[in-house]
Amino acid sequence: RGDFALELSENIVHGSDSRASAKRELALFFPDGLV
Repeated sequence: RGDFALELSENIVHGSDSRASAKRELALFFPDGLV
């Protein structure tokens, strides 16, 4: 994260805090369940 980001507070790396959050967040980017 720190090695590749220009700003530590603004980067594209994200980690969900739970399985439920991960499921909801994945559906935002992959609505057809392609993951």
